[in-house]
Amino acid sequence: MLSLALVAETETTPPLELALEAGEWLESVRIDTPFGTVWPTAPGEESGAESHLYSGAAGVVLFLVDLHAATKDERWLAAARRGGEFLEHVSQHDDAIGPGMYTGLGGVVFAMSAAANKDVPRGAKVAWTRNRLFQMANTVGAGVEWGDATDVISGSAGVGFLLLDWAQFRRGDDWRAAAIRTGDRLLELAVEEESGLAWPMTPTYSRRMPNYSHGTAGVAAFLAALGHASGKERFTAAAIKGGERLLSLEKDGLVCHHTGDGEDLFYLGWCHGPPGTTRLYRRLADLTGEARWTDAIDRAHAAVRATGVPEKRTEGFWENVGLCCGSAGLGMWALELGDEDLADRAYADIVARAVRVDGGAFWPQVEHRARPDHVRTQTGWMQGAAGVGRFCLALHAHRTGSPPPRRLPDELPR
Repeated sequence: MLSLALVAETETTPPLELALEAGEWLESVRIDTPFGTVWPTAPGEESGAESHLYSGAAGVVLFLVDLHAATKDERWLAAARRGGEFLEHVSQHDDAIGPGMYTGLGGVVFAMSAAANKDVPRGAKVAWTRNRLFQMANTVGAGVEWGDATDVISGSAGVGFLLLDWAQFRRGDDWRAAAIRTGDRLLELAVEEESGLAWPMTPTYSRRMPNYSHGTAGVAAFLAALGHASGKERFTAAAIKGGERLLSLEKDGLVCHHTGDGEDLFYLGWCHGPPGTTRLYRRLADLTGEARWTDAIDRAHAAVRATGVPEKRTEGFWENVGLCCGSAGLGMWALELGDEDLADRAYADIVARAVRVDGGAFWPQVEHRARPDHVRTQTGWMQGAAGVGRFCLALHAHRTGSPPPRRLPDELPR
């Protein structure tokens, strides 16, 4: 249970105020270059700066765009556009960047589009970058793939979600066809298990991770979305078999981190736990109307609540507040489920862990469970202040009835 002091502090810090403090800190650590603004991944370290969505400039730009939408303060849109200029430069000059949605050009162009905000010259650069991404597809087997990875983070499933998003909102037959061909290649890469279908992160990666970020749940979630969008039963059928594989691995409402030597390790975050994995169940419930998928969501929800997180830390929910592994991701999931108590408790945990200096706020945390002494303070979307700020904006929108932050392509429809 929360202490009375922590409850009082949370109640005197409205979520929008904390989001603004995150924005102030991000502005204080920005790096202005001849090509636009970038943010160091972890200020004070020699880790450099990234461009991608997971921990780089693209994630900060998305947060700043949403902060402008929530406050109507043009300062934040101007800051986002300076970051967008840097992303434009990267999109044209970084020959090493991959296609991935969270770790590559896919997320970069998504953030560029958000920052363009009806600006015609910037919109032209967005279109050019989408075409560059389109050219990264490799024709293999019956379809196309986007590098060796199948997953949502850096591979074909994540890019597939982007293609569906563009096809839906821009009436793009080419994008829809590319999404279908991406799905067909993923069907070829599926591994038949006795209980259903599974997808390894890459064909040669030995560890089989069944959950969302790098495994079966994420790939199957894309195939479910593709089946719905295309009306093609082969994708829906494969998504159901992926879901059945996950149900077979469930233990007391949770699915293990990986099979083999990780069947007793249960994460509770978006990456390898219920906040990500139940996205598949929700899509399957909407597609099929079958109670087994909503029942699986209910079991996962009950299991997470029974652990006592976020006040209690577990092996699979360590000292982390980010969207990927920690309290912000837990809070976003609670909002999806309509669990206001869990969302409020996640927010209280975030308030308690904030370091507040000169009007700004940031969050030192442990990114990797296996490195508990490696504490970092990051700027980005999935592990840093931008992502924490995103949850604060979502909670503000929920409490006030105002429009929520923009939906990422792999997130559930609202």
